Amino acid sequence: MELLLELFHDYFRRLHQTVLDADEDNSGRGILGTVEGRESSEDVEIGIDEVAYKLFADVLAEYQADNPGLLNAWVRHEHDHGGSGTTNPEIRIDLDPIDGSDEYLRRIRNSVYSVVCARDADTFQPLVASTLDVHAGMIYSVGQDGQVSIEFLRSGRVTTADLAGHTALADTGVVGAVYVGRMKYLSPWMAALEETLSRPEHAGIALHGKGGSFVYAFIAAGVFSFYVMPDEPVDEVLPGLAFAELAGFPVLVREGVGNWVQFDMRSHGEWERVPFLVVACTNELAAELTAAVDRVVA
Repeated sequence: MELLLELFHDYFRRLHQTVLDADEDNSGRGILGTVEGRESSEDVEIGIDEVAYKLFADVLAEYQADNPGLLNAWVRHEHDHGGSGTTNPEIRIDLDPIDGSDEYLRRIRNSVYSVVCARDADTFQPLVASTLDVHAGMIYSVGQDGQVSIEFLRSGRVTTADLAGHTALADTGVVGAVYVGRMKYLSPWMAALEETLSRPEHAGIALHGKGGSFVYAFIAAGVFSFYVMPDEPVDEVLPGLAFAELAGFPVLVREGVGNWVQFDMRSHGEWERVPFLVVACTNELAAELTAAVDRVVA
C-alpha cells in the first residue's frame, strides 16, 4: 500500500508542475476528440488530458522497473475504457487524469484536479486513493486505516484532515457540492432539492458549483458534507470511490423510488451513468438527501 501511495504522490508532484507550466504557456488546450459516453457539448478530450495520462503511464513504468509486483497492474481512465496493462491483473487502478478539463480549456483556474485509486482486481477491495488539487498544490490521500492525510506541496508539510462532522442539513456551515456547469444537470438537481434546501432552517448551507471525481476526497477530508448528482457518468465515480470506501461514508445509487443502494463495483462499475447519485459524510445525512430526491423525482 505504501508503495502505491508513493507512486501516486510522485505522479502528482510531477503533474502539479506540468499543469501549471502548461497553463502559463497556454498549451494543452487543443481539442483531441470526444469522451466515450459524453456529448461533445459536455466534455471533450484536450491536450492536457493526454499529457496527464501519458505522464502517469511513464511514472508507473519507472516504478514497475524497480518493483516487479506492480507489473500486475491494470489502468483504466475515461479516455481508455478498455484499460492498459497486464491481462491478468492483481491491482486495478482507476484514474481521472484531469478532473476539470472543461475549466482548464476555458482558463478557469482553481478548479483542476487529478484523481486516482487502486483496488484488488479480483475482490474490488479498495487499497489506497489520492487526489491532487492542482492550483492549491495539495494532495489528499487515504489508506487502509481510513485516515485522510493532506500534503502541501509548497512546504512539504503533511497534516491529518479533520473528520466531517455534519449529521443534518440544518447544521451551520454545511457545504454541498453541485455541478452547475450544464443546465441538463442543474435543472433536475434544482427540481429534486430546491424545496428542501430553501427552508429557513437550511439557510446556512453553502453550495460549491463543481462536481466530479474530486468530491470524494473533499468529503473524506471534511471540506464538503454532501454531493448530489443526477445522471452522473460512472467515469466520474470510479476514480474517487475508494476514498468513500476507505473513509467509510455512503455513495448511494437510486434504482427506483425509495430504492437506494450502495454503489457496487460489480453491479454498477460497468454502467455508463447513474440515474441519481447521493454521496454524504454520514448515513443520516444521506437518508435526508435521498428522501428529498424521492419526494420530487418520480
